[in-house]
Amino acid sequence: EHAITVWIKADLDILLDRVSQSIDTRPLLENVDKKEMLEKLISERYPLYAQADIVVSTDRKSQRNTVREILDALEQIEVV
Repeated sequence: EHAITVWIKADLDILLDRVSQSIDTRPLLENVDKKEMLEKLISERYPLYAQADIVVSTDRKSQRNTVREILDALEQIEVV
């Protein structure tokens, strides 16, 4: 009720690239087909995540540009 939710959205290809760099910290992706598991998680989770107040697609943006977009969106709803 008193929170603003932000979904930093990424497409499957981007997620695959990111998790392959940090596989030790991703227990759900150990000993499974990573693409298949991510597809399953996306289909289960993205409909819920889409209810976020702010949705920012990372595409191939830098972290700095992603943060700027989030801050701009927060300013639009007068939070910051």
